[in-house]
Amino acid sequence: MKILLASTLILALAGVASAQGASAFVKGDNPYCFTDVSQVVHRLYHDVDDELAGQQMLRAGHVSTPAGDMWFQIQVTTEKNKKGEDVCHIYVDVAGGAELAHDAQQTEYLNGRSTIQVANTIAAQVDGLKKSRDKKAKNP
Repeated sequence: MKILLASTLILALAGVASAQGASAFVKGDNPYCFTDVSQVVHRLYHDVDDELAGQQMLRAGHVSTPAGDMWFQIQVTTEKNKKGEDVCHIYVDVAGGAELAHDAQQTEYLNGRSTIQVANTIAAQVDGLKKSRDKKAKNP
């Protein structure tokens, strides 16, 4: 049991450290949720890493420091709220390699932008895409 606990602790500390992030949500359009978020993130940032797209996660806003790399990590989940409506949750946090664990946990800012600003910007643009799609559906 001690070996299992020690192994889990080592893996947790050796992996990517993540700050307490921000989240925003957009009602409806679950089938388009990740596609819309990906489109918006690619529009906002030139250095988007799609490596984790299978997990509905993107990395953007890469910053290199002598201690290592940091970036915004954007994760998308779809679910139903208490009213039974479809909801697209957008989670944004600052992540860094193990060397930056302390820095990543202490800050919610990267390149002068906070995780709250990034989450709200993405959510507003995704909501705009949804409204545009709805408008086109009503007026063919």
